[in-house]
Amino acid sequence: MKEFPLIPRSTSLQKTFSFVHNPIPVMYDYINEYGDSFYLYIGGVKKCLVTSNPNIIRHIMQKNHKNYEKSELQTKMLAQYIGKGLLTSEGDYWFRQRRLIQPGFHKNRIKNLVTLIQDVVDTHLEDLEVHRGKTIDVYPKMLEIAFKVIGNALFSSAASDDELETIESAIFRVQQFIIKRVRQPFMQPLYWIRGDMKKYKNLAQEIEEVILGIIRSRKKLNKQPDDLLGMLINTRYEDTGEPMSEEQLLWESNILFVAGHETSANALSWMLYLLAKHKDAAVRLKNEIDSELGDQALSFEVLMKMPYLNAVIMEAMRMYPPAWISDRVSKKEDQIDGHVIPANTMVLALLYHSHHRDEDWQNPLEFNPDRFLKTKNPNAYFPFGAGPRMCIGNNFAMLEMQIFLVQFIKKFNLDLATETDGTYEALITLKPKNGITLQLS
Repeated sequence: MKEFPLIPRSTSLQKTFSFVHNPIPVMYDYINEYGDSFYLYIGGVKKCLVTSNPNIIRHIMQKNHKNYEKSELQTKMLAQYIGKGLLTSEGDYWFRQRRLIQPGFHKNRIKNLVTLIQDVVDTHLEDLEVHRGKTIDVYPKMLEIAFKVIGNALFSSAASDDELETIESAIFRVQQFIIKRVRQPFMQPLYWIRGDMKKYKNLAQEIEEVILGIIRSRKKLNKQPDDLLGMLINTRYEDTGEPMSEEQLLWESNILFVAGHETSANALSWMLYLLAKHKDAAVRLKNEIDSELGDQALSFEVLMKMPYLNAVIMEAMRMYPPAWISDRVSKKEDQIDGHVIPANTMVLALLYHSHHRDEDWQNPLEFNPDRFLKTKNPNAYFPFGAGPRMCIGNNFAMLEMQIFLVQFIKKFNLDLATETDGTYEALITLKPKNGITLQLS
């Protein structure tokens, strides 16, 4: 059996600051020297197997997924702030919840949300009219739109703008703190001494109070609106016929907010950046929209007739995957490609790096949506993860991005502003570090 190379602890310690600042280039340095898979001490403390090899990633997330569970980062650390929903639970409980909630995110169910999503998008695009002919950082606008979309899809009109703003602000600040805890584990004692742990737990409780208030009001209704919260309230366990508890409704609502807004906002921002940078793709996309949509109302069926629209979205998520990294921990010893993965090994899957491998992609640094017109399901492609724990909201996210791009491209042309450099910041998600400043015309 072969062994994966081990990067000396002294090397990882020397790169700690660079790793905290921007881990993606640091990982490329390691890949260039040690290959696509290696052991690394994160922050000089936690030994992990790091891989950008798509065969290994697919093995742990899909083919032999039963031997791998999520790390304590999600099942314990993240759960401290957002509860034990689908994203942070494991084992039989996760399976039962996934089985219960999955039908609510089926394409046949999600397509009923087209009008709801379009109304939010159109309202915010009207607000952008005042910027026509000017330059604007679209990233804050995408965060606003994506958060309002998930807020309306989840709660219809039950949540006020003030309540949504409270949730959004608290989620952002909690995420920033979680990143610090992960990348600088040696700082944990200081966080306790300074009172940071209590401070951010109180922020999480602010989110809970707002969402619980909405849930309690909604449970009093005789008939639930046709939104995601209505689905969660109405659904019943097959074995008992019982609904989810109030606490479970809170947890799953939290997860939908956390997982459903920043990822979409990042993806939409990168799509606008790439279309502004590649005029030919923007023109081709507009021609497809004009041809297939014309003067008719937007519908799920019309969206399904736009292959280039889908290819643009998929290629943008290849180049800038919203979730750039994922993790698993092996339960028992495993073998892959002649290597042994011992039990209790944390595996970090570098999804961004897998999306940019020369071995799997022709000219991987080039924006080329046509590649997804030829290959529908590439092996080295993980925009929503893989296997049974693939993002449950993938159909919703795709529909949201399709509707937004159609409505946006119908109204605006895009030009890059000189200050837009496309620099990313790898936090929990891959966000534009300096925003995306564009000229709208």
